[in-house]
Amino acid sequence: MDKSRWCTALAAFCSTAQGKHQPHKGNINRTRETSTAQGKHQPHKGNINRTRETSTAQGKHQPHKGNINRTRETSTAQGKHQPHKGNINRTRETSTAQSVYQSQNWIVIPTSGKTILSHYQKGWVGMNRFMLRFLSGTIVILLIMTGQAGYIHAEEQPKMDVHFIDVGQGDSILVQTPSGKNILIDGGPPDAGKKVAAYLEKHNVNQIDLLVATHPDIDHIGGLPFILKSVEVKQLLDSGKMYTTKTYARYISQILFYKIPVAIAKEDELIKIDPHVKIRILNAHSGSENNNESSTVLRISFKEIDFLLMADVKKEQEEEMAKKYQLDSEIIKIAHHGSSTSTSLDFLKEVSPRLAVISYGRTNDFGHPVDRVINNLDKVNADIYSTAVFGDMTIRTDGNSYMLMTEKTPVSILDAG
Repeated sequence: MDKSRWCTALAAFCSTAQGKHQPHKGNINRTRETSTAQGKHQPHKGNINRTRETSTAQGKHQPHKGNINRTRETSTAQGKHQPHKGNINRTRETSTAQSVYQSQNWIVIPTSGKTILSHYQKGWVGMNRFMLRFLSGTIVILLIMTGQAGYIHAEEQPKMDVHFIDVGQGDSILVQTPSGKNILIDGGPPDAGKKVAAYLEKHNVNQIDLLVATHPDIDHIGGLPFILKSVEVKQLLDSGKMYTTKTYARYISQILFYKIPVAIAKEDELIKIDPHVKIRILNAHSGSENNNESSTVLRISFKEIDFLLMADVKKEQEEEMAKKYQLDSEIIKIAHHGSSTSTSLDFLKEVSPRLAVISYGRTNDFGHPVDRVINNLDKVNADIYSTAVFGDMTIRTDGNSYMLMTEKTPVSILDAG
């Protein structure tokens, strides 16, 4: 569906589903660009690479065009990491592979590690077959290498953080690019909206440069209405797949109310948001009646490190992507929360992932993740990390190597039983 038809149809749908639009009456800590003289929403007609100006009483906001002004300090081999307590213009201390992080749970897997499945309860995917070394009760850092001598270098290196937010049974991913752009992909179910908004605030995200709604299922867009009220969104990439639910109507109403520029995802399109990062759309809505089949799949590449974010696509879409695209990626976000509908062994062989992230709720009613998906990941020697077990997870990369930080440590997981 093209954008003009989508905008016309969704406006009609919202008026039917909810009656007249009731604007948000709370206080919103932000300034937004006013609409045209007629007060009508004007859909975006350009490419995804665009800039939106926000008017203020003093003038116009000028978007950031350079790298974030910050410096790094490289500590000694035994130095301790001090957590950041300031604003975005900050100094970071980064230690070498033998340093001890006492404030954060950095868990990193040797490349030769294989997966061990520890099902503490039904559906739990847990520990990995790798050496966990402890010093004074703290995990020692091991780096995942890709042929480089080390992750840390003496000079300043651009980095990218990809956060897999624990929203229970759903998806929400925050990508912070090397040039300081913030991309939020989905917002989890409705009750996760506040959690995601708080997570954004914790990580100093006061503006979302691009919001991606992969498809209109409630466990992906349910939290977005609250997020749209809480933080400024400069532009939105939607799948173009409409859905007749109250959750979808609330999501569309917020887009219209805040006059957010919208683009519809198109397969094989490049999203130009950061010159350091290549983002390609590998699957998009093409008339399918099924929401999952319409999911927007993204491959995000930063130098030598690739992330494949599969949304909720099925095996059929996996097969089509394998025929058309280069899929080899170090990190994969498993499709559809580890459902039986997705993640075939042939597809995983094409991707050849070293680390697999599964986002699902610990007590979900769907049996996610299914054993077949776990067994397939084990066959391709991918290390498995799930939000149900490890909570919020962040993968940080300099484009040559990467490391993983988890909210929960292996010790806390074992203690919890």
